[in-house]
Amino acid sequence: VRQYSDSDVATLEATICKGASDAELKLFVATCQHTGLDPFMRQIHAVQRRTQENGQWVSTMTIQIGIDGFRLIAERTGEMQGMDGPQWTADGRVWLDLWMDEANPPYAARCAIWRKGIERPYVAVCRWSAYVQTVAAGGPNAMWRRMGPEMLAKCAEALALRRAFPAEMASLPQVPDFVDADEVEME
Repeated sequence: VRQYSDSDVATLEATICKGASDAELKLFVATCQHTGLDPFMRQIHAVQRRTQENGQWVSTMTIQIGIDGFRLIAERTGEMQGMDGPQWTADGRVWLDLWMDEANPPYAARCAIWRKGIERPYVAVCRWSAYVQTVAAGGPNAMWRRMGPEMLAKCAEALALRRAFPAEMASLPQVPDFVDADEVEME
């Protein structure tokens, strides 16, 4: 388990955890230590979210795992056999290895994770409407507008990894919260 020096914590506070309370910073450092994920390598993120409470906008830190963090946890088990996909579909019947329609988002993305000793893959399908991250006005946020099919594929991969490695990923944030730190837009 990595121990964070005072200098490491100060760097986290000034950069990755900017705006976090002391308690949120302590929780983030403890989560990094518990999971063995490295925030400096973008495997785990401290994301400030604005939500309304009693009519007031407040900022709260959420801890989110990057796709590389999910992949690392699976690899550490020694049981990761491989992955099929991602693939995308417009109708749920025909699946494509490459999404080419830049004017329209896919209906869904899917991914399959193979685990050693298991004869069938763990498959996850994520629908655009269920996973797209939106802004207050209702449309996709900047990252989902720019790289929507790729973002949806990462959601499907993360969900498939969680299904294949449930014990190892049980304490991690749920997949709908999955984002990259540079994807967050403040409303």
